[in-house]
Amino acid sequence: MEDSTKWTNKQKTLVVGSKGMLRIQKQLVLDLCSIIPQSKRETKVEKDQQISLIKELTMLHGCNNSLYFETRKGNLSMWIGKYPGGPSAKFLIRDSKLFM
Repeated sequence: MEDSTKWTNKQKTLVVGSKGMLRIQKQLVLDLCSIIPQSKRETKVEKDQQISLIKELTMLHGCNNSLYFETRKGNLSMWIGKYPGGPSAKFLIRDSKLFM
């Protein structure tokens, strides 16, 4: 197979967490980063600036997709989005202690 016809994955994913995550929840995020190819991690983000800042960070890192992990009242939720202008979805992660 020639190098010019070989398919390469050009999808990059930015993984961001919110402040206030528990150690178990952080470990879950790190495990997901290790299995997602071409993922880039970013430091914690303030909860009130999430949408505008995540779009900007995704653009700055040259990523196509974003995963944002948010914790509120002890519940962990995951936002998945496609940049620019793609669909987004929010998931509630339950029993994150089972992943440990």
